[in-house]
Amino acid sequence: MVLVYMQDVGATKRKVMLSTTMYNSWASPSGTVLWADEIAMSSWSNRNVTVTYDARADRLVFSSGQERRAIDSFRSTMGGNSVYLHLTGSVDWTYTGSLTAPPRGYQTFATFHSMSLPNLTPEIRDVKVYRADGTEIGRDDFVVPGEKIRVECIVRNSNTNAVLAGFSEQYPMHVKLANTSEHPTRGLTPFADASHPVQVNGSTVATSPNENTISGENGVNVTLVGNSDTTVSWWAEVSGAQGGAVTLSQQLIEDSFGGSVYSTVELVDERPLTPGGTGNGADPGDPDTWGDAGHDYHYTRLPAANVNGWNTSPVTVTFYPGDYDVMELTPSEGASKTLTGADPSWTRVDDTKGVDLSAQARDTDSGAVSVQKAGKVKIDSEAPRLSQTGRALGSLEADDTPSAGKVSSGLWRLHRTGSSGVVSDATVFRVFATTGSEGDLAGASETESLGNLPNGWYVVEDAAGNTSGSPLKVGSTEPPAVDRPDPDGPDAPTPAGPPCDPEKEPVPTPTETEDDNGLRHAVIDETITEIIDPAAPPFGGLLDAAKAKAMMDYRYATSSSVGITSTVDELLDALGNPITSLDTTSPGECLLRRVVTDDQGNTTTINLHYRVVRDSCPTVSPWVPKDPDDPTGPKEPGDPIQPSSPVTTDPDGTQHAEVSADITEAVTRGVMDYAGAEELLRRHFALSSVDGGSGPTVTVQSISTSGGGSSLRSTCPEWPITRSSTS
Repeated sequence: MVLVYMQDVGATKRKVMLSTTMYNSWASPSGTVLWADEIAMSSWSNRNVTVTYDARADRLVFSSGQERRAIDSFRSTMGGNSVYLHLTGSVDWTYTGSLTAPPRGYQTFATFHSMSLPNLTPEIRDVKVYRADGTEIGRDDFVVPGEKIRVECIVRNSNTNAVLAGFSEQYPMHVKLANTSEHPTRGLTPFADASHPVQVNGSTVATSPNENTISGENGVNVTLVGNSDTTVSWWAEVSGAQGGAVTLSQQLIEDSFGGSVYSTVELVDERPLTPGGTGNGADPGDPDTWGDAGHDYHYTRLPAANVNGWNTSPVTVTFYPGDYDVMELTPSEGASKTLTGADPSWTRVDDTKGVDLSAQARDTDSGAVSVQKAGKVKIDSEAPRLSQTGRALGSLEADDTPSAGKVSSGLWRLHRTGSSGVVSDATVFRVFATTGSEGDLAGASETESLGNLPNGWYVVEDAAGNTSGSPLKVGSTEPPAVDRPDPDGPDAPTPAGPPCDPEKEPVPTPTETEDDNGLRHAVIDETITEIIDPAAPPFGGLLDAAKAKAMMDYRYATSSSVGITSTVDELLDALGNPITSLDTTSPGECLLRRVVTDDQGNTTTINLHYRVVRDSCPTVSPWVPKDPDDPTGPKEPGDPIQPSSPVTTDPDGTQHAEVSADITEAVTRGVMDYAGAEELLRRHFALSSVDGGSGPTVTVQSISTSGGGSSLRSTCPEWPITRSSTS
């Protein structure tokens, strides 16, 4: 027993004791302490204790850290050949003349790490199999179900330390059949009788099935001595499919600790029957990659079935002699056929919902037989139909009902193809219900009523891959409609931008196109122009995305019979580039674009071209010195005087603006008449037309004093000047 305990011998003398006591009987645990050492607590932390026994030297060694204790003549010390190793722990304290409180907070613990046989390296090798006549069977040979074969293997200890110094260590073990996912056994069933015994080194150990045979609970008893070979042999019956592989897994188990090693070998390889296009590196669509006919592949089934296991035309199975010279083909309908080099083919022409095929090849010279291959032939050579129902717009009828002598594979997929009618996995619009499993599917229905289909071109496909031919067009849904919102309605939008009268300004007529997929797309273009009022510019001087959306909502209301999926607004410059805002204090232009998409993918695009411009009225600009430091020098027109009120526009387009200015002059006695007034105006202001013409005509309409009088005899402090594009 290894005892680790704590001893309290006073407040300053707590020690950790490592004691070793050997007992020669578990039932009568009496023994003596072989060693006991005090170890300072500070050095006792995660100490490992190792126990080693050397049979040749008859020495038991205990070691812990730097401490090592050896017990020689161990067998005589213990008085026998068997001992027990017991690990335990305790906390003790010593009475020192007065009562001492038990120690608190102390723990002793031990963790078992491992137990090993360092001189044992077991192995199973040289696994062989023989026929009843003693002929060895190679991996390339063949066996037949029911054949009795003898299996032989060698087990040994390959560790050379087991034979050092003239000794020859012995280890009792068992050899046992294994059959797990990692170590499988298939294709053979062990048995034993008087004529087929289980033997170890040629000596019979069993002549009937029992717990100590290869497939018994314990396995075959063996003792590994030194590095010597131990031969184990036993009999089995081939139980797998004809032509199948024979795989054997065995387990060598050490009796003391139960450790084991495994061996898995392929005793006989499978005799393959390989269809074309399935070998290593073969591309099913490229026969040039299939290799050598008769060896790399043995038969073909063409054309290949589609993903659902169907064909649309006759199917032919062709045999290629080489590894085999005969292939038996057995269909579930009709007679079997022996395929040879002289008559290598079998063909199914008629439609069928399923003919099962079984194929197996043989070499008549050697008797070798291949594995059995199974398959199925399903043929549907008739295309489904797709037609307008006449019941409602966007409704179609799909029909795969077979005509006489044909079968239906069932409706599989509806494609939205575009005008080309070409189908692919990318054009699938709807998949109908199916029955069966992957690789062997059929449509659950021969007819389908299809309603509320979006605009497009449609083709229906059955499970065999037949399609309905030319695409059928559905164009029942108009693009989203656009109207002016009702200004008096319950959801009337907030006015934004120039006023819009729905009765006088209807939405422009859209232009419409249709894409290759049958979707319809409308485009509406409208242009509005707003005159800049310097005192109150449009949208407060800046048109941003939020204000642009508000103007679009004010001018346009959209709807669709199939529902609207999305409405996307963009604020662009005149060239179509994205912008964040438009400065409306100076002339400029932008494009407000709204794209409305319905649930089917039809779209309506609204392009609102928005312009802000100056008015067209003549400008009145004060004469100012060209050189500000020379007020009496040459003059030039300054900045135009801005209108004092919004520009008005007549129904015929004539615009009117009013500006005001103050002029002070020193005068003598006289009278201001209309001619003097015009002369005064031209003396202080430059008049020009915005179109760069010859200049505006000036008409003095009235002269009044600031008090309202009709004549002016002294200073003229203020008067209104009216400018017009026509006067």
